[in-house]
Amino acid sequence: MERPPRGRVHRIRLLAASSPLRVRGRHSRAGVQSTGMPFLFQYRLVCMVIVHVHVHVKPEFVERFREATVENARRSLTEPGIARFDVLQQSSDPTSFILTEVYRTSAAPAAHKASAHYQTWRDTVADMMAEPRTSVQLTNVFPEEQGW
Repeated sequence: MERPPRGRVHRIRLLAASSPLRVRGRHSRAGVQSTGMPFLFQYRLVCMVIVHVHVHVKPEFVERFREATVENARRSLTEPGIARFDVLQQSSDPTSFILTEVYRTSAAPAAHKASAHYQTWRDTVADMMAEPRTSVQLTNVFPEEQGW
């Protein structure tokens, strides 16, 4: 990796705990981004995890699933590692939901899954699903982490 230019302080963004270290930004060819922090703290690792969970619910359980999921989302927002937790329902197909979960660290998803409210939700909605839920892990591009 190219050394950052003198006089600028930079940050490296770790995109995912399981992926190799990558850097992005706008201030150098190495792709690191200025943070304005003292040189002693030149590199700060950021590991935000964003997950979209896709759920297809049996038609007779749509309302009960929505209620249980909103309750789980409300409780999830009290966890220090969760920046955002959205429950979205598809307009053209009310049996399709997307849960958008934004975690502040790579350890936060495991902490969330260990929580009592998540385990209650998981057990409550298990038989309501028309098929196993799927998920996609994403990395944040914009806004910056401070914007969450």
